[in-house]
Amino acid sequence: MAGETRARMLAAATEALRRGGVAGMSFTEVLGVSGAARGAIYHHLPGGKAQLVAEAAGRHGVEVREQLAGLSGESPLAVVLTFLAAVRPVVAASAAGSGCAVAAVALGTPTSEVAATAFDSWRMTDGPKRSSSPIA
Repeated sequence: MAGETRARMLAAATEALRRGGVAGMSFTEVLGVSGAARGAIYHHLPGGKAQLVAEAAGRHGVEVREQLAGLSGESPLAVVLTFLAAVRPVVAASAAGSGCAVAAVALGTPTSEVAATAFDSWRMTDGPKRSSSPIA
């Protein structure tokens, strides 16, 4: 249960970062969306807002890296089509005002090192993985 509360707070913080950046993210919003009690912030994240921001952005960075690592296809065109299918919802969310939680911490915040680590991990150094299943 405690792990679930922490995970819900991090998910709520990630969404808050995507919508309003670090300055626009508040504990009140995170607690309201996650359903966590007020004391849960400092119980699960004793470093306060800085820790919440760093962990939420770091978690989002890992999620994006895993999605990029999962791109596969029989050909370069198939990989591109897979990438485009994956990025369409991101672009739609961006058009509606949602951004990247990692980018939100990249611009001059004390947690910008978290962003640099995430961005660096998103580079494909081994090339795309091949799949035997066809991509539509």
